[in-house]
Amino acid sequence: MKLIPFTRDRISDLVQLATIHAGWSVAPQELEIDLQHPNFHGWLAVDVTEDGMECVVGSVTLICQQVDSWLGFVVVAIPFRRKGIAKLLVRTALAFLHKCVGLPTLCKLVASPMGAPLYAEFGFRSVCGIWHCVKSLKDSSFYRPVLGNTQCSNYDTQILCYRDDFRQDSLWHDFLWWDRKESGNDRSYFYDQFIKGSRSFLIGVYESFTIANLCISDDRKEEDGNPRLSAVAFVRWFDNAFIGPLYSKCHSSSVFCLYSIFQYLWHNRSSEIIECDMLCRADNRRLAILSETQFVPRSFARPHQLMLLYPTTIGLNRNDRIFQVNDLSDNCIALASYEW
Repeated sequence: MKLIPFTRDRISDLVQLATIHAGWSVAPQELEIDLQHPNFHGWLAVDVTEDGMECVVGSVTLICQQVDSWLGFVVVAIPFRRKGIAKLLVRTALAFLHKCVGLPTLCKLVASPMGAPLYAEFGFRSVCGIWHCVKSLKDSSFYRPVLGNTQCSNYDTQILCYRDDFRQDSLWHDFLWWDRKESGNDRSYFYDQFIKGSRSFLIGVYESFTIANLCISDDRKEEDGNPRLSAVAFVRWFDNAFIGPLYSKCHSSSVFCLYSIFQYLWHNRSSEIIECDMLCRADNRRLAILSETQFVPRSFARPHQLMLLYPTTIGLNRNDRIFQVNDLSDNCIALASYEW
């Protein structure tokens, strides 16, 4: 058994490992984009057979950002589990993070129920549940969203796909502003590459001018960015469509945003499955969203867990920036796809 760096020529090995042994839907194009990022790192566990053939049996990746890092793609082939390979991979990634990137930094990951005890051994703690939700576009019942007393005319929808000047669009800037506010990081590289390299798109739900003029004060305009933007989502679209991140200010705009995405994908007829990693919390807001949009969590009773590993550097206090982004706000409905 040996560890080797994850490189471009090993993309097919990682896709096969994640698909067969973890049941994940992974597009090779995603990994191509990840590998081009200067702060993306990965390792593969390779087993050498008696005849000298190499077989990839485990993986881990690490994305280092401005205020935190994300650990992902921790997968071990089923016949090789419970042999310490996952522990070795995680230890290698964290050692690299400590030595080459430097602490303090906050490390995050999304853990399955089976993997959570392993991460707890390294000091990770759970802060929030994650429902991995799936919806089939073969269901046409989403054509007329039910939004209680809120009329659809209260919202204007804008969709931004790739074009030469997409970075000049106001929706692009509105989304990046909100994403930086929620995550603390500039993740524009990934969104830029996804839009240029696939059918991925942005969708924004804006309050109509009439409603906005009635309820938005001048103070709110400066504090909250574009005052009319009530919900915004990024849809990463390769084979299947993945919604995330999704931010919204209220329940009705969340539901309206999701229905608008369903309708757009339905009319393009190029994707049958939609996925979403939705945060599950103590309130009933997410349950209502699941009910109204008919998203189905793959494991409702045992959700995955968003887990954090705090810095251990002596002298760091909880007022530092690193601790101010440890809990996503209530406006964050779903995580970005690469955070999985």
